[in-house]
Amino acid sequence: MASGIGDFAQFLGKQGYADVHALDCDARSLVILKERGIPAIASDAMTCPAGEAGKYDMALMIHSLEHILSFDKAIETVKQMLKPSGYFYVEVPDAENYCDNEDAPYTMFTYEHTFHLSLDTFDNLARAFGLRLVKKGGFYKADSYHVIWALFRNGGERQPVKYVDSVRAAVAAYDARSKRRAQELVAPLAASGKRLILWGIGASTASMLDGHFDDCDAEMLIDRNPARQDLVFHVAGKDLAIEPPEHIHDDAATIVILPFWYKDSIARQIREMGFQNEVVALS
Repeated sequence: MASGIGDFAQFLGKQGYADVHALDCDARSLVILKERGIPAIASDAMTCPAGEAGKYDMALMIHSLEHILSFDKAIETVKQMLKPSGYFYVEVPDAENYCDNEDAPYTMFTYEHTFHLSLDTFDNLARAFGLRLVKKGGFYKADSYHVIWALFRNGGERQPVKYVDSVRAAVAAYDARSKRRAQELVAPLAASGKRLILWGIGASTASMLDGHFDDCDAEMLIDRNPARQDLVFHVAGKDLAIEPPEHIHDDAATIVILPFWYKDSIARQIREMGFQNEVVALS
């Protein structure tokens, strides 16, 4: 479910699973699935696709469920597609361990996550949708962040959920930690009094513009992606639209690279484009 281009489906096939299907709604992904010879189902998982009801022994949603706004519709679709005693595997980031991640501020808020989940969430998920929780656990994924997983079985009884405050508290703590970390990173730039050009306004950095540069002399927002250009943010007391690099004419301003993970490649690109400005990375 929400298979993307089918890397995991292909992996399962190599492990000997001969009847693996991939469901996704992205047109590019569906083309690649076809090229890879993986049976594809074109669907957004909001309703059970025609001919797919009661067909599957197992459904897997790996780092996808937390992105789906109509959470309830997606799980009801899973239940319909499974056999009466079929299994459902879920893997998501662990909200209760967000603060243990040493990534950039707001990292866990930047991937279009519409839901934040914990191990307790899985118990409520089973109650709410009539699933049987077989097993649950967690691990540290790719030396990067904590994840949790659960294995359910179809055919349980629906029961009232039991509200717990642990996820709300964990998310609030992570938000506060991110704010403190962002302030620590930006404070030296504010104290320097330098004119700043902020480079790289994407999903992982837009949250940094929410008040953190208000004490700085920020004069431009730059991103090479045409889809982001002309988006406007209120920064340092003024409205700034994202512009392409060729609009930079102030060679005395300091270029601040916002993304943490691509700072080295962005620095090379800046030099290759001929800019002689001082370049610093936010990290």
